Amino acid sequence: MNARKAILLLGVALLLVGCKSKQIARYDYESTIVEVGTQGTAVVKAWGEGRTIAAAKVDAKRNAVYSILFKGFPSANGINSTDLRPMITNANAEQQHYDYFKKFFEDDGKFLQYVRFADEQGRIGLGDAVSTSKGHKVGVVVVVDKRALRQEMENQGIVPKFGIN
Repeated sequence: MNARKAILLLGVALLLVGCKSKQIARYDYESTIVEVGTQGTAVVKAWGEGRTIAAAKVDAKRNAVYSILFKGFPSANGINSTDLRPMITNANAEQQHYDYFKKFFEDDGKFLQYVRFADEQGRIGLGDAVSTSKGHKVGVVVVVDKRALRQEMENQGIVPKFGIN
């Protein structure tokens, strides 16, 4: 009888793990809009974590792009614009395109083509660097090329072509 219960519990556990939703969702990050830039850009202050400061800066860039794609920004800093809405409005897009986004958001992934530091060095402001148990947490200001990012999402069939529903 105990062996049957153990097998049943093991089966249920495997089923739960196997049915886990495939998402890259990042709910533990911070990013805020600084300004809606010119030429289809957005200036974002994003925070990232990593073992090194360089890794934390890459994570901050990733979080800025992720925010533009999936989260959007509430009106802030006197900015009230429809440009602050998430680019991807399909709630299932991340799961439907899991393999693409997993590769896209890797440390050396394609997301890096659409984001750059607002200054050349990616300077960290006063109070924008914290040591954590995992290493470092830093806040940097980055510029996201929303126009090129949207074109990429259209080319991948993740968002509809502009003006086409």
